[in-house]
Amino acid sequence: MKKLLLLLALSAPLFCNAQYIVTYAGNGSATDTGNGGNAKNAGIESAYGMAFDQYHNLYVLEGSRIRKIGTNGSIADVAPVTVTAPLHQAPILVDKAGNVFYSNSSGNIYKVAYGTTASTLYAPAVMPMSFCMDTAGNLYYSDYSTCRINKVTPDGVTTRYAGTGLCSGAVGDDTIATAATLNRPRGIFLRPNGDMYVAEYGSNRVRKIMPGGWGIVTVAGSGSAAYSGDGGAAITAGVPNVTDVAVDAGGSVYILETGVIRKINGDGVIYKIAGGYNVADYAADGAASGAARFDDPTAIEFGPCDNLFIADNGNHRIREIVYATSCTTVGIADIINSEDLTLYPNPAQGQLTIAAPAAITHISITNTLGQVIYASQPSTKEVTVNIAALPAGVYFVRVNEGVVRRFVKG
Repeated sequence: MKKLLLLLALSAPLFCNAQYIVTYAGNGSATDTGNGGNAKNAGIESAYGMAFDQYHNLYVLEGSRIRKIGTNGSIADVAPVTVTAPLHQAPILVDKAGNVFYSNSSGNIYKVAYGTTASTLYAPAVMPMSFCMDTAGNLYYSDYSTCRINKVTPDGVTTRYAGTGLCSGAVGDDTIATAATLNRPRGIFLRPNGDMYVAEYGSNRVRKIMPGGWGIVTVAGSGSAAYSGDGGAAITAGVPNVTDVAVDAGGSVYILETGVIRKINGDGVIYKIAGGYNVADYAADGAASGAARFDDPTAIEFGPCDNLFIADNGNHRIREIVYATSCTTVGIADIINSEDLTLYPNPAQGQLTIAAPAAITHISITNTLGQVIYASQPSTKEVTVNIAALPAGVYFVRVNEGVVRRFVKG
């Protein structure tokens, strides 16, 4: 029996009162090497999309696989996939149950159920570019080809959430979202209050859809295809080729254009925080983020401590803009080997006991559909769960950092 492994997630050195940029994963090699080792030493074939799960593990969508970067810095395969990404951008999302959703951006939406590696069809689509999910488990996706944002319910029903289907202009501000045109939407971001931000690539704008789709307004971009406006009002700035959008915990909006990341503060002022417009390079690791350079960045995503992560596709890296000089980061992760995790009795009928040689800090039980039917944070070495009401069948137990064991309810 293997011993409990205590893996330390080591933070980068912190610089006071400054935002700086580091490489989070990737050594610059366009290969899919390095599994089982430190993500910084791994080759990343491509970085078409990325998503964090609720435990701060980062999932990266590459050309032939999905890989997971754990909080301890290790990298490993999750599932084999085939992603073509004609625009070098493809969506990926991880729900609270650990199910992974992705698309190759030229076809349907697929799901890799938690604890499995096989892709199954989740919903038909034409050209999805970005995903988000609400608290009810509804998945939203921007469709670049049909110029719409669609909503897929947990039972698989797809409806139009925004956009008329016309792919020209940016018509319809101050009306309901289904009556507005969306000109080649790419990145989307859903805030906890229900506001959805849309990077509208074709109209050179960023727009906001009110909760439930009951209104839509422009928050950045005059429609000009020329980069302009730093230090001024975002609404009159030129934001050409905007491909992704993210919003931090304070409500500031971040947008990704061709090689540059800009921020719109609470006063509606826009300014550059990293990169160079239409400049493809790799520079400034460890330095202030304003000096950073990217090559074909495809996505931005907020992660632990509200630091901003960038899928730097052309440089075959994941980069991180560090803002927080002090916050609660992931420290010691108790990773229990599957050999050390005991489930009994198995098969079980009334109660299931889960035992480990170290404290179980997170536990969840899912069915074969990936639905979470039990979750707790016990902080004990042994947990007993009443499963008498569960239908007979196969279930999966997940403990701490991701150890998965199977049991049968008789």
